[in-house]
Amino acid sequence: MSDNFQIDAALAKLEAGKFSFQMVETIRTHIARIENELQTTSRLHADAVQELQRQEYAVWRLEAEVSKLNAKIHALIKANVLSEKADRAAAIALAKMAEYFEISKKYALETARGVAADLKKGEMPAQLVQAKEKAEALRAQIFNEKTAAEIEPYVRKAAEGLEIAKKQALVMADRAAAYLSTLHKTAA
Repeated sequence: MSDNFQIDAALAKLEAGKFSFQMVETIRTHIARIENELQTTSRLHADAVQELQRQEYAVWRLEAEVSKLNAKIHALIKANVLSEKADRAAAIALAKMAEYFEISKKYALETARGVAADLKKGEMPAQLVQAKEKAEALRAQIFNEKTAAEIEPYVRKAAEGLEIAKKQALVMADRAAAYLSTLHKTAA
């Protein structure tokens, strides 16, 4: 408070037109103290602004990291949902396959009993006769004249392609031999 009182008294003397070196020194000291406070305040303000920028950058990095983690969590949730759907579908498929295998087992047992009965009688089993007939019909269908006529243009094209490939291979072999002989002559 004494500083305020001294500066107030010095300013009052200056207004009154009274001049003294002590008054000038008091005013100069007061101004220097205010300038120091202003510089300190400016430094503190600059430090506060810099700290604020660092904190904003840290917040920005953390927000970016949170966004990445949210994306990963979202992907994991989607994968979990898809795996649950696949699990349910697999369970349904397994149930259907179990039913199919049970039916197949019954059919196989019945067929085996029928074949065993036919063999006991000394006859060729009906299923083997049917399979043989189906194989012969399939062979006849594949190798009939119509099929051969349909395949013939493709066979002709393949033969032409092989002939062209053979000619190109011979040309390439001649070029390689010439290159190697030239290379051998220059090396010697």
